[in-house]
Amino acid sequence: MTICAGPMALTPLCQIARLPAAAANDAFSNIAAWFGKAASQATTWLWAEIGSATSVNLNSPQLATDLFATSAIAVTLSLALFLVQVITSVLRREPGGLGRAVKGLVVALVASVFALSVTRILLGMVDSLSEGVVSYTMDTNIAGLGAKLAIGNIAGIVNPAVVLLFSLVILAAVVVVWAAMMIRKMMIIIAAVLTPLAFSGATADITRGWVRRWIEFMAAMIASKLLLVIILMIGVSVIEGAGMSAQPGPGQQLTQLATGSLILLMGGFAPWAAIKMFNFTG
Repeated sequence: MTICAGPMALTPLCQIARLPAAAANDAFSNIAAWFGKAASQATTWLWAEIGSATSVNLNSPQLATDLFATSAIAVTLSLALFLVQVITSVLRREPGGLGRAVKGLVVALVASVFALSVTRILLGMVDSLSEGVVSYTMDTNIAGLGAKLAIGNIAGIVNPAVVLLFSLVILAAVVVVWAAMMIRKMMIIIAAVLTPLAFSGATADITRGWVRRWIEFMAAMIASKLLLVIILMIGVSVIEGAGMSAQPGPGQQLTQLATGSLILLMGGFAPWAAIKMFNFTG
């Protein structure tokens, strides 16, 4: 209002007129601060849980029971597919088909046990390699990456709208990363339990692709943790100034925060990126 210009702005009437706007600004600032605090707490929680979210134990008694059940089904399925392969080879008068049936039966009964052992070894190797990469590049462990994220930079931003925006991005990144790692864990467990069924397909030509697809999918899921760690490592480096101008400008902090936060969000898509790297999985 023009009446509240100049000295009139100090009158009680003008002060009362300004109260709603001031209250709205204070409320928005408080909401932005709450979201910033929530983003900080969510990130702390994520990195406290990241170890259990990415570690897979295939030696538990419950999985042994499930594997016994699927193995029993796989024996029946292998014999059925073996019979199909033999009948098909006889009808086609193809002696080589009989040899492939016998070879596939051996693979179905023996290779599945070997495959599970190799899977356990590879999971341990990837866990150790991921810890080693983080220790070498960041001088901390995987859980310690949380202290190096962009959350500390949010507190230095004055504009509450920007704080709210980046808080939402970081919260989304936390949800996506945690969900992706839990899905990865679940898929590895499911694939491990289905190992006997997948390898039973080796006994027939029509199901031989089951083995290849199982190997490719399991390799992608195992490697996705290392890919996640590398993506997050790059994100932390960007937040700390990697790839930025040597002479920082006024928007340098926001640029670092935006780029780093988006890279962290990309980390949640590591399992799918790993599958694309193994693009022949189908």
